[in-house]
Amino acid sequence: MTIHLPTQQRTLFLHPRTTRLVAASAALFFALAIVSTVLLVRYLADSASLREGLNRSYEIRFQSQSIMALLEQANLIKGTGDFREENFRPERLQEAIRAAGLELGKIEKALTGSTVPRGQLLDLMSTLRAKMAQVDELETDKSASAAELQKMETEKRQRRTERYEAVIGEVRAGIEKISEMEIRAIERQIADDRARTLWGQVFVIMILSGIMLAMLVAASLAMLLLPEAAAARAVRR
Repeated sequence: MTIHLPTQQRTLFLHPRTTRLVAASAALFFALAIVSTVLLVRYLADSASLREGLNRSYEIRFQSQSIMALLEQANLIKGTGDFREENFRPERLQEAIRAAGLELGKIEKALTGSTVPRGQLLDLMSTLRAKMAQVDELETDKSASAAELQKMETEKRQRRTERYEAVIGEVRAGIEKISEMEIRAIERQIADDRARTLWGQVFVIMILSGIMLAMLVAASLAMLLLPEAAAARAVRR
C-alpha cells in the first residue's frame, strides 16, 4: 500500500536541512552506541579477569601458608623458623614433605593463567621442589656409625640443625617470592582496573551524551518543522 502525502507535508519532510540534520544525528547516535558497547564489553571482561587474579592470589597465599604449617606440624620449625632437633621424627618429616608437595602442586595449578612470566614461575617452582627434596634427603643421611654418632653427637646435631634451618629457610623464601610475584601482578591488575573504571565513567558520560543528543535532535526537528507547519496552515486558511 502506498501512502500519498499532501504536497506541503512532502516539502516539510524532504527539506534539505531536515534531511542533513537527521542523517548526521543518526550517524552520531550509531557511532556512539557502537563505541559505548565496545567499552562496556571490555570493562566487564577486564573486571572478570581481575576477580580471577584476586582469587588466584588468595589461593596461592593459602597454599603457601599450608606448606609452612605442615612443616611446623612435623615439629621441624618453630614460628621463627628454628629447627626443633629434640622433637625430630623422620617419619613425620617424610609425611610433611609429601603433603607439602601436594600443596605445591595446588600452587602450580593456581598459577595457571597468571600474568607473571611463565619462565620465572617454572624456574622458581623447580628450585622449590629441589629444596624440598633436599629436606627429604637430609633425614636419610645415616652414614655415620653408632660410635661416631655418640662421639660427635653434639657437633652432628648442630650441623644437621644448620642444614635443616638453611633448607627450610630457602623453602620459605621461595614460597614468599612466589606470593610476592603474584601480588605484584595483582597490583598491576588493580592499577589497570582503575584505568578501566575511568573508561566505565566515560561509558556513562557517553550514554548521557547520547540521551542529550537525542533530545537536541528532537528539539532541532521541532524548531525546523513547527514553523513550516504553521506557515502551511496559514496558507490553507
